Amino acid sequence: FPENPLHDVLVFAGFLSETNSYTWQYSEGSRQRLQGLVNAVVSLSERKLQPEEVSLDRVLQATKEGRQLPHIKKIDDTPVANATITASAMSRPPKPWEVAAKSAAQQAVE
Repeated sequence: FPENPLHDVLVFAGFLSETNSYTWQYSEGSRQRLQGLVNAVVSLSERKLQPEEVSLDRVLQATKEGRQLPHIKKIDDTPVANATITASAMSRPPKPWEVAAKSAAQQAVE
């Protein structure tokens, strides 16, 4: 099986080369190496994705697994310590029915 281009990678991950197949031999070290290889392959495949190709399910799965997808900016959203909260200097925009009522009132005056 040495002609297999993945032979060295599979052996590194704990697979034993047999006549026409590979058999994985479990050990804590081989489990960690295999998980590392799987993570590397997933990461490489995700780097090729364009943002519009990523489904919400994939984003949720990556978030649950603690991974960050490429092309997605990480924003520090931790609260600022000792921040002073002040009242807004802007007035709130009117609600649609308030705009309609004001418009109707102006038309009634005219």
